[in-house]
Amino acid sequence: MRPIRPRARRSAAAETIGEDSRLRLGIRGGVVLNIMKEELPEERKSRFGAFRPGALAAGALLLTLT
Repeated sequence: MRPIRPRARRSAAAETIGEDSRLRLGIRGGVVLNIMKEELPEERKSRFGAFRPGALAAGALLLTLT
């Protein structure tokens, strides 16, 4: 019979509730803002009416997957 080993302890930072989630949220938000800045056309060439349905559909898809 194998002996049961104790589980490794997590660091104090990892035990803080939500710290890892906040870090991931910050990184994801930065990625989204960077993509919007680089990929969307200039203000005079943009069509927000075409962007809005795509952004809402992508957001709904992400919400259903998580």
